[in-house]
Amino acid sequence: MQDKIKESIEPRFQLKKAELTNDIVINKLTVVTTSISVVLDSLGSDVTKEQIEKIISNSIKRNKVELDEIDSLTKTTLANLDKSRGSWTDEG
Repeated sequence: MQDKIKESIEPRFQLKKAELTNDIVINKLTVVTTSISVVLDSLGSDVTKEQIEKIISNSIKRNKVELDEIDSLTKTTLANLDKSRGSWTDEG
């Protein structure tokens, strides 16, 4: 059984990483969309394409850090899940 658990480590990591990446991207897209909506509502037709592009660019830069840390976040998330369930994950 331990061999099968070891074989599942990489696919499990990749699946959780994909899930967390999707969650982060969806959340960030919602933030960007909301930011643009607020600006459009407050400034109306005075908003330029360049201003909207700047909002998007700044949001991407601010939120990129979370995606840069996705491997660490994935490891921590899986470790916490395993610990909370008392799962066997290591021989050490």
